[in-house]
Amino acid sequence: MSSPRSYLRYEQPFQVPLVTARGVWKKRVSWVFRELREGGRVSYGEIAPIPGLREIPENEIRKEAEFWINNGGQNEDFEFLGPALSSLDSSIWELSCDYTSFLKGTASLWGMNTSSNGSVIKRKIGVDVIDDELPAVLEWLKTLPEHFKVRLDANESFSRDCFLKWVDALGEDHKIQFIEQPTGRADDDWLIDFASQSSVPIALDESLSRMYDSSLITTLPRNLFLVIKPVLFPNWAKLFADLANRMNQVVFSTAFESPFGYESIIRLAADSTQFPGLDRSCFCGNKHEFSQHHQSVLSSPSVPCDKLDSLWQTLHQ
Repeated sequence: MSSPRSYLRYEQPFQVPLVTARGVWKKRVSWVFRELREGGRVSYGEIAPIPGLREIPENEIRKEAEFWINNGGQNEDFEFLGPALSSLDSSIWELSCDYTSFLKGTASLWGMNTSSNGSVIKRKIGVDVIDDELPAVLEWLKTLPEHFKVRLDANESFSRDCFLKWVDALGEDHKIQFIEQPTGRADDDWLIDFASQSSVPIALDESLSRMYDSSLITTLPRNLFLVIKPVLFPNWAKLFADLANRMNQVVFSTAFESPFGYESIIRLAADSTQFPGLDRSCFCGNKHEFSQHHQSVLSSPSVPCDKLDSLWQTLHQ
């Protein structure tokens, strides 16, 4: 008797290399999991390692995946599969595309999405020396329409002093929605404390996955934005229980997942009042992309499960 569980390795190129403070990203490798559940319902989950942040040896993923195929298991039985298992168990796969909501929009990736007419832009910073990069960003901000909002993402690349220079330079520029994760692990407590006096709003990203186990998320100041990449969290039930009264702070963000993982985030993002960070233009034109994932206004759900399963069957041929 064949197992109701299966997985595959999914690789896709970025149409334009993504430049971040951690380096240049040219392709995305993720691991997608499928489970046939009672009543014939199919669900999906994904493991999406992030270079420089959450790197997992492929042999370790395969080892856990093979064990899961043969034995099943719960989150606590695995070191790496937690995010995928949480997605597989989620009720999001029961949602019908006959009853959709529409997301407010999505932040566009600067330098990547040249066709977007959206009013929220995410720009990676910390990719050049501050004496060159900061003046360039300040000049760029002057070119944007007054109603635009900007998210600057430093990917933990700043020292405290470097970050304070950015805060001083930006002042109270109303176009800045937030600076995302400017400093690293050693400065987590300082950054959270500083948020209350900063003239520039702050968003936490990587810090959240570090404090997740202790439920410190429930004690965070209300003035912080919380960028949530679900593929970094092994227990979605706990995560969303902790965030239950904070959805006005939550920004759902892609980690550049496969179409399966991306669909899961679209389905989750409807619960937040903030513009999500779901720009997928970096994969536009790739062979197995869904047109529904490249609309200027995204619906939630977006792609029905039978279409996802058709893609799964194609990939397994």
